[in-house]
Amino acid sequence: MFDPNWWHRNYGISFDRPFYFDPPTLVENDLRMRKALHERFGLGESKPEARPIVGSMYIAGGFIVPALLGVELRFFPDRNPWPLIANLGRKEILRLRPPEIENTWPMTELIRTMDALDAQFGYLVGDFNAGGILNNALDLRGQQLFVDMLEDRELVEHLFSVAGETQARVMEYVKRRTGTSSIAVNRSI
Repeated sequence: MFDPNWWHRNYGISFDRPFYFDPPTLVENDLRMRKALHERFGLGESKPEARPIVGSMYIAGGFIVPALLGVELRFFPDRNPWPLIANLGRKEILRLRPPEIENTWPMTELIRTMDALDAQFGYLVGDFNAGGILNNALDLRGQQLFVDMLEDRELVEHLFSVAGETQARVMEYVKRRTGTSSIAVNRSI
């Protein structure tokens, strides 16, 4: 994995919305990245072919779960999507429930992307980084979460439960479609 800034600076790849949601852009950037890795480092295939990649295996960055739970995202050409810390209050956190992911953005857009790639290629590869429970909880609660860990067990248990269940739903859906659930996070799995 390389930081998006490295890819942007060295190969002109832009990490704006189309990088994640536009089927032709996904396929083209995956091919460019795979060619670059072989030419520069001798890794992978010498002549990679286009494939229906769902999520890039060459960058990190989990933004899907925070977005599913209502966190606003910003996209940039040279870095991962940036979740804007929601700093939700206690009542807002306790009202959170795992969403119906198939009817909630960004999964609605990602599902349309998967459907288009599957229709074109007949199969899908790859998956998404669903992030970690702590990082996803921080995107929702902000730094107050660390105080909550000492002083508000009910809030923390609820927030971690919602984040964990949402992550599980995302990965179960993706695994049904691609056959994998952790390639985008840790290739040793």
